[in-house]
Amino acid sequence: MTTIDELKKDNIFTESNNIRLRKLTGEDRSDFFRVLKAISSMPALYELDRVNELIWKEILFSDTVIAFAVEKKEQAVYVGNCMVKHPEAGILELGIDIAPEYQNHGIAKEAMRLLVGKIRLLCPDQRLISRMYSDNDRSRHIILGLGGVKIAEEPAEYKEAAALAEAISTAGGEKPAGTGAGENPSEPDGGEKPAGADSGENPAEPDGGERTAGTEVRSESPSADRLKNTHIDVFEIRP
Repeated sequence: MTTIDELKKDNIFTESNNIRLRKLTGEDRSDFFRVLKAISSMPALYELDRVNELIWKEILFSDTVIAFAVEKKEQAVYVGNCMVKHPEAGILELGIDIAPEYQNHGIAKEAMRLLVGKIRLLCPDQRLISRMYSDNDRSRHIILGLGGVKIAEEPAEYKEAAALAEAISTAGGEKPAGTGAGENPSEPDGGEKPAGADSGENPAEPDGGERTAGTEVRSESPSADRLKNTHIDVFEIRP
């Protein structure tokens, strides 16, 4: 069985007493984009129907991203999204997005612990990485606690994300707010996505925040000064 098959085979991927990670379904679309828009540094991007359609098709039907809903078991409340990127490549990039109203309750930390633990069980030979802004102390705290070791630095991706948004909006006759000349919106990894990626993305905040670049865990929009003075840190999560 391939890595992709292993990660996709169960409706409930993993769970604890408090939360579960389960497969996304078509019924989760509005919640998925509600979370991405709420935590994104470029929320207007998710007001473009063409962008959302492309992201959603990739999430549900491609093998480049495997996404899970993060759900509080009590009343089955949807609180965020977990992602495993590039499962076909032999190096899995992990990310998480948590809705602002559920941040700072330890949910991101617990969800990432569950995600890493289950992947280690199913795919013990896979390398795991996480990407985040260099000033994201809460994300770093989570990843270090899971065995993260910094292995690389990359340029911040806000310029590429802004150019992508501009190209999409121009092609579609739509222009999202916050992508005009002189502005510096940021969405690591396509934001979550990604990006959810931040794909904003980018994924993953210490007591619950947010998002790791590819897995960037963040809960507030970065300023232009911050974007000029930060980079992406890449961590490998080691056993």
